[in-house]
Amino acid sequence: MEKRIFLQTAYAKVTNEYVLFNGTWKIDIQKINAVFITKQVNNRHHYILIGLFILLTGFIFESTLLIITGLLFCIGAIFIKSNYMLRLKIDTGEIRPIKSTNKRELEDIKEAIGKAMFYDEDEDAYIQLPTTIDI
Repeated sequence: MEKRIFLQTAYAKVTNEYVLFNGTWKIDIQKINAVFITKQVNNRHHYILIGLFILLTGFIFESTLLIITGLLFCIGAIFIKSNYMLRLKIDTGEIRPIKSTNKRELEDIKEAIGKAMFYDEDEDAYIQLPTTIDI
């Protein structure tokens, strides 16, 4: 039986038999039940509130240093990137093998795992699931 590689990146290798994360974490395709990508909460609003508080304090005490510091906090909060997490539901629970700021990279891994889950070795094709049900 020949292994078919669906995706190979620096962080993940997806074949029809297993998924290998970071070169060390190997999970069989048959054990994977579902794949999700979730956005983790960033604390951008905390930095904005701290910046506004420092800015207000700077205006009250007429301190240029506090005003500049408050503005830097508010502007810096804009550049905080969101983190995304790849979640796999397997037989024994849920694991989160990869965290990234690049959502597209995680979507490519998710798509490759989905293709590998529904890959039919005998026909060398994907199992076609029905899109509509006729009654």
